[in-house]
Amino acid sequence: MATELSRGLQKLHELLRKLGEAEKTLSQGPRRISVAEKAVKAARDAIEAQKLEIKNSRKHADELNLKLRSKETDLVKLTGMLNQASSNKEYDIMKGQIQTAKGDQASIEEIALTAMEAADEIASALKGKEADLKQKEQHLKDVQAEVQAAEAGLKATIAELEAQVAQAETVLSAGDIRNAYGRLRLAHGAEALAAAEDSFCTSCSNKITTQDLVRMNTGTILLCRECGRILYVVD
Repeated sequence: MATELSRGLQKLHELLRKLGEAEKTLSQGPRRISVAEKAVKAARDAIEAQKLEIKNSRKHADELNLKLRSKETDLVKLTGMLNQASSNKEYDIMKGQIQTAKGDQASIEEIALTAMEAADEIASALKGKEADLKQKEQHLKDVQAEVQAAEAGLKATIAELEAQVAQAETVLSAGDIRNAYGRLRLAHGAEALAAAEDSFCTSCSNKITTQDLVRMNTGTILLCRECGRILYVVD
């Protein structure tokens, strides 16, 4: 049978847990916003990287087209020189050079076409990244609004619970036990206390001696011999 003291300690434990949950929920708000902000930044960075890749790919395609035009000019010159050949040997040399130039031209054309297709694909992918950024920006706004809307209510709840905890703490008399409670709460938060169920500490599962159970049932506040939590007996 739980004593009035144990019931008071149990109530204090329950209030501390509620306070801890409310404080945790409040602290999660800024973290949620920070995560959403980092996601937006990553999406923006991805867009900038994509734009740079588009710029570089287009530059590469332009360089290839310029090289292709240069080859076309060379081919025209070689064709003109072929018509002016003064001997069969010179004619054969010019013809060989023309064939080589045509091969080079075809190769560059193929590379240039591939480069232009790649540039188009990269540019197309940019639209997806921009859509992703808009989605993440909207999510950030939603999180900010949600956190702001909940903040006032959470702060009011915390203030109310703090007052209730302060009242419930009066069950702890001044002196060593109150000092121990202060240290335990600083170290373990809401779990500064632990219930004693079936002769075991629910925090560390340490067996509570019969003598200690008798002392608790007669109104003595005890600390668990293993984990140091303040013990109370539940009904």
